[in-house]
Formats: sequence, C-alpha cells, structure tokens
Amino acid sequence: MSKYVFRVCLVTLLGLGGFQHVRELELPAFTGLWLPEERCRTSLRAGPTPYTPDEYWTRRAREEGVPARAYYKLEELDRRLSLFRPGHKVLDLGCWPGSWTLYAARKIGAKGRVLGIDLKEVDFPLPKNAQTRVEDARHFRGANVPMLDVIISDMAPKTIGQRGADQGRSTELVETVLSIADFKLKEGGKMVAKHFEGAETMELKHRMRSRFEKCRIIKTQASRTQSFELYLCCIGKKPSNLQAPATWQAPRRSRRTQRPAPQSFNGW
Repeated sequence: MSKYVFRVCLVTLLGLGGFQHVRELELPAFTGLWLPEERCRTSLRAGPTPYTPDEYWTRRAREEGVPARAYYKLEELDRRLSLFRPGHKVLDLGCWPGSWTLYAARKIGAKGRVLGIDLKEVDFPLPKNAQTRVEDARHFRGANVPMLDVIISDMAPKTIGQRGADQGRSTELVETVLSIADFKLKEGGKMVAKHFEGAETMELKHRMRSRFEKCRIIKTQASRTQSFELYLCCIGKKPSNLQAPATWQAPRRSRRTQRPAPQSFNGW
C-alpha cells in the first residue's frame, strides 16, 4: 500500500478548547485525514469557541442556582461601588430573567424592597422583599413607587446586526433610565445602566456628570469578551439639575378603564 505525507491538524482541548500543534505524519492515502495547509492555519488562528454552553460564568450560574450569568455582573459592580445597603428601595429596569432583582433583594435584606420591570414575565422564584411586573419602562407607572435609593438597568435593545443602529437604541434606553432617575431617585442615590459602547458613550457620561457627583464606565468580567456592553455607574445624585432637565413624565390618566397599577408592597 502506498503512503503519502500529509499535513494534518492534531487537536488538543485546553480548558475551553484550542489547537495545540501541527505535525506531519505518514498516513495511508485513504484515511481521509488530509486537510489543506491553509485550513490548518485558519484553524490555528481560530482559537477557542466563544459561546460554548459550559463556559465558566454560565456553568457557575447553573451550579449556584441563579437565573443567569448577569447575576455576577451586578455582584462585581456592587463589590466595586458599594451600591446596596440594608433597607434600600431599588428599581430594576429590564429585570428578566430575575438575576439582578435576586441579587439586590439578597443584599438589601428583609426591610428593603426591589421592584422589577420588564416586558417579559419573570417566573424565577424571588424573595418576599422583591416583586416584578410586566411593563414597558418607557411608560413607567411610578405613581405608587416611593423615592428610590438605587436604580439599576440591564436593559438592552433587540439587536439587528448594525452596530450604529444598535448603539442608538441602547442610548435611548439609557436616556429613559436617566429621566426616571431625575424624578424618582433620592438625593445621594445611585444609578447603573447598561450601554453598548460607541460614539455616544462619552456624551452620556458627560450628561450624567451634571446630575451625579461621580460617574464611572465599567466593563464587568462576566460580560462576554466580544460584547460591546459596558455599564455607566453613577454615584451621589445632586440636589438639583438645571442644566439637563428630564423629559420623562408620569403618564396622563385616561378616561378609559385601565387595569390598576400594582399596589406598593409592605415596606415601600
């Protein structure tokens, strides 16, 4: 049987995966293991697959019984910024599947309260000091909501694959959070909002500096490496804001019979 020398890729999984080396081997012509040299080079450059189902943060969330990896994003932000204290009243915008609501509820204790808002219903079991409701944050019904200590938002737009358009929609969501904070966040309060990094990121930060004592931009370790998401973190709401007045207003009452907004739960 004739033999030929072929260049083949020998794959060795390292951690989450990767190519270790390439060797030349004598192989029978019919083995079918031959790969063109260019494909070998491409495979070597490819590196580990980024969205493997068992990556660290996803696996950790599953093992520890929390809704999703986003839980650890807020955990890191809280560790670095000391966002929560026992007894705090917190509004979580874009709360599905419940990761941030769960973390905040655990940190503020039984005397604190968390209200989560999302377009999707949260079915994850939450502590008694947390509630969620299905609602569009852009039409937030805040009449029964007291002044808040912290507003957090992990809201993100439905992406369409066009980075500029996706960033623009992300900016609109941050502006919604900022407007609600103008009316519902206490003096000295804190705010965190997700944003897709782009040309408007620094402009948003500048606008936030007119409302808060400190503003930082943080990318969390639990965020995917190739993700453009980052978090605008604001500490210490100023007493007033005359330079950048808010645009959000409570919805006007309609003459039509509407489903009443959920009543505040104990502790609000």
